[in-house]
Amino acid sequence: MSKKQEVAAMIRTVQDMGCVVTQSGGGHYKVKKGAHLLGTIPAVPSDPHSMENCIRMIRRSLRRIEEGGQTTPVSGKKKKAQEAQ
Repeated sequence: MSKKQEVAAMIRTVQDMGCVVTQSGGGHYKVKKGAHLLGTIPAVPSDPHSMENCIRMIRRSLRRIEEGGQTTPVSGKKKKAQEAQ
């Protein structure tokens, strides 16, 4: 399967799961479910592991939504801002 076919199959899969996929300005695809950003899919994966990593990231995000948690881990500046409050 070519990289483009792999990306198209991934997009169809997440759409079948009820997610909305939109293309960002940089060419990647944003995957959202409701108001939650689950992750991104690269337009052209650079290495064999990138698609596997995308699948894992989206699965983890879906699990977090089902458990009532955040969709993305808080890190960096956001974490420092929350700690300061």
